[in-house]
Amino acid sequence: MTQQKLSMIQILNILKKIPMFRGLKPEQIKKIFTVCKMIKLAQGEVLCTAGEESIHIYILIAGTMRAILDDGSQLSSITPLWSIGEMGVFSGEKRSATVTADSECTLLSIHKAELFKVFLIDSALGKQVAMNINNYLAHKLRMNQAIIEELKKLCTKEDYAAAVARAQKKCGEC
Repeated sequence: MTQQKLSMIQILNILKKIPMFRGLKPEQIKKIFTVCKMIKLAQGEVLCTAGEESIHIYILIAGTMRAILDDGSQLSSITPLWSIGEMGVFSGEKRSATVTADSECTLLSIHKAELFKVFLIDSALGKQVAMNINNYLAHKLRMNQAIIEELKKLCTKEDYAAAVARAQKKCGEC
């Protein structure tokens, strides 16, 4: 993994497109710029491993990546302008998947501590990012609910109840 700086203009144009930073003013985007670093990965290189502490948010600029769960199943394919690791950074949870480069990749890296310092300096920026994360989570919940409803049609009531019980045991009660 190598690091180098992108120009301010390049990073500002990238950051404006990231849903987590939607609605930020240009001067707020510039504050995010101050904590960005560029990282390059070779094909096959691991960005992060399931179970690791979540201390970086990554934004894929070029290339493709995949997220793999502990059981070896693919969680997702990651394409440019997708963020990686933001949920763990904000929730404090460990990485849920191992992310590997399918091709040569270029990413922006934002360290949690540096980002949170920016939030302390500009609380309106932090509030807007928190609202964006909340909206993203609400969207993800709606999507997962739709998936659950579709999968529910494919199994018996008993199988569904057993799956719910396993998930609650695995994740714990809220």
